[in-house]
Parts: sequence; structure tokens; C-alpha cells
Amino acid sequence: MDVALDRCQPPTVYAVTPHDLHQRNAQPLLDDARVRLGIAACFPGCQRLEIGLRAAHHPGRTRREKAQIARAALEARLREELLADPRIQQIQGRLGARLQRVAPPDEAPEAARREKQR
Repeated sequence: MDVALDRCQPPTVYAVTPHDLHQRNAQPLLDDARVRLGIAACFPGCQRLEIGLRAAHHPGRTRREKAQIARAALEARLREELLADPRIQQIQGRLGARLQRVAPPDEAPEAARREKQR
């Protein structure tokens, strides 16, 4: 589930999601006994979870959104480092080349190829 914690006001924990699809898909989980037990264990005094649609100005980000932001920042930093490298600049000058994509070292080459084909 792609949600972010909004606030805790016993007896309810409020979470938000960036998409109404996630909100609709979460509705059946809200009455699940295991979810209620987890809420009670993690948030003393709470027995309920409510999931709403996140407002555009809401600062909370989901784990997936945080990972996407971090990855974009890493790619931007790597791109800057590469473009500042005199060897890369020399290659670009001689061949008229340009840097199209930067892949972090943890990304498999096959995944980079699939991304390029999209």
C-alpha cells in the first residue's frame, strides 16, 4: 500500500495516499482484524485506521515517493559529476557526443537497456 502517516488522534490513526485508487483498494483492509491489532500495537490507544486522499500541499510522502526523489537526486548528482569530468568533456568535444542517461552503480545493465527502450 502506498500511504503516508498523517496524524494519530486516538482512537484513530490517519493516513493519506496520493491516488484515489490506493484509497479505494485500502477500504477492505480497514476492517481487517490483523490491521486493527497492528494499529493497536504500534499506536497505543488507537483501534482504527482511516485513509484519505492526500492534499496537494500535504508534506507527507510515501515510501515509494521518497525512493523516487532520492533516486532522481542521485542520478542528478552522478550526471553533474560525469559532465564535470575532463575526460568526458574531451570525449564529448571530439565526438560531438552527449550524455543521455545516467544509471547508478546498483542498477543492472539489463534494466538500463529496458528503460532506454521505453
